[in-house]
Amino acid sequence: MTEELLQAEPTGHSYFVSRLTTRQAHYLWDCSSPVHDDVKFYDNFLAGLEARGEYLNLAQLYLTLKSLYGESDEDAGEGKSTFSYQFLLAIHKEERACPFLLHAFDYRGAPRFQFRKLARPVDKSAQGEVTRAELNDFIETYYQRLIRQFQAIKDQPHQFFFRRVKEPPILYGYRDGEYFEMSFASEDELLTALAGLRPAQT
Repeated sequence: MTEELLQAEPTGHSYFVSRLTTRQAHYLWDCSSPVHDDVKFYDNFLAGLEARGEYLNLAQLYLTLKSLYGESDEDAGEGKSTFSYQFLLAIHKEERACPFLLHAFDYRGAPRFQFRKLARPVDKSAQGEVTRAELNDFIETYYQRLIRQFQAIKDQPHQFFFRRVKEPPILYGYRDGEYFEMSFASEDELLTALAGLRPAQT
């Protein structure tokens, strides 16, 4: 289990993030309830990253997460998702720690961060003090953490690899110093590209 403490500015909130095993995540899932996704936030968030040149493509994001936490969970969603990392997240606010499950994964070619509220044995009202907007603040803080980690590893050599998103057809990976991501109009086009995908250097 990998743990770290993040500090947010200017809110002053701190976040404790701890990687969970698949078994731990499944157990805590039964003690939690879903938090609705903020689709408008995601659209604006991703557009802002693109505009600032901060967007990590799938290869960059996957290798960044792997460098921090190890291999992806085995039960990433088939077809539309290729990696999955689950965490215990504690948001420290006004001297209280509000626990959540955090799921970081890719879906249809884009990064996603989903939350579930964890039930507490005492004083469940503390859960309600974390708003959806504050969860969005965490996503922004956490993504900046991932950007800093990518900057630390981007010039390191990595093993050749590729991963395939079936829907929509996307191929991404690392080859000869390039973090590549390619989108295709059809599955046939992807398979043609896949047949010729080899590292140029041995």
